[in-house]
Amino acid sequence: MTLRAALLGCGWIGSEFRTDSAAGIYNHAAAYHACPETQLVAICDQDPVKLQRAGERWQVDARFSDAAELLAKAQPEIVSICTPDSTHYALIK
Repeated sequence: MTLRAALLGCGWIGSEFRTDSAAGIYNHAAAYHACPETQLVAICDQDPVKLQRAGERWQVDARFSDAAELLAKAQPEIVSICTPDSTHYALIK
């Protein structure tokens, strides 16, 4: 069974940290990509450049600028909240 995963925040820890050819997994998107039991099905970021860069890098077509819309439309089973710490509570709520 493959679990549907989503990423809220396509910045440093969500998608961009160590995207070079170094061995290992250094961000959430890379972890989902490497795990055969997960599929990264949707991503969200308010910065359109980060959103596009992450979508292209991880081959995710479902891209959102609003977390509620992502949750409603993509219906992920796993969600990584990779936004600034001060935003976590509002997103979880």
